[in-house]
Amino acid sequence: MRFPSLFVIGLLFCAALPGCKKPPAQSQAPPPGRPSGTPLTVATLEPCALLQPAEIAEVQETKIEPGKPSASNEGAFRMAQCFYTADENSKSVNLAVTQRNPANPKRSPKEFWTETFHRGQSASGDVEEKERDGAAVAKGEEENEKSAPPRQVAGIGDDAYWMGRDALYVLKGDLFFRISVGGPEPVESKLDKARKLAGHVLERLPHAR
Repeated sequence: MRFPSLFVIGLLFCAALPGCKKPPAQSQAPPPGRPSGTPLTVATLEPCALLQPAEIAEVQETKIEPGKPSASNEGAFRMAQCFYTADENSKSVNLAVTQRNPANPKRSPKEFWTETFHRGQSASGDVEEKERDGAAVAKGEEENEKSAPPRQVAGIGDDAYWMGRDALYVLKGDLFFRISVGGPEPVESKLDKARKLAGHVLERLPHAR
């Protein structure tokens, strides 16, 4: 199986960890976290309500500040993310959620996922299209995600892949999210932490349509 360029994937999913820019600070306070098992509707879906600082602190073993939200409705998708700053800065965590863009709903995140991870890529024109789709919602290049192909991870959401050293991508219905876990730990330890955090996110996601 051939995978598309990881640079293309990185453009769409660039997270605010070393190698990427932090999302801009927001003047509005982040939405409060919701209890585990309380679903959110798509209309009110905000990443900072999907994962709580205490849950991150438990796996990262350091104090975590309340998340800082940012969002963009430009391009093919709506991408909202929440950056959780750790006392040990290298252990910060970023959660990014990709949904249909209400202003441009023709493009399906699930279809994009299938094209990216399951269909392979042979036409340069298709790669250029993906670059255009992702450029408006994420900037930068993540070198650590270019060193190895995506690794499928069983038992999480509808489908899941681990990329590079710190990023877990999870598909659920017609949206997907990425959890980036900072820190000096080996890859397997980071994957285990990301799986635990993904479980909290999945408990709070609305039922897939």
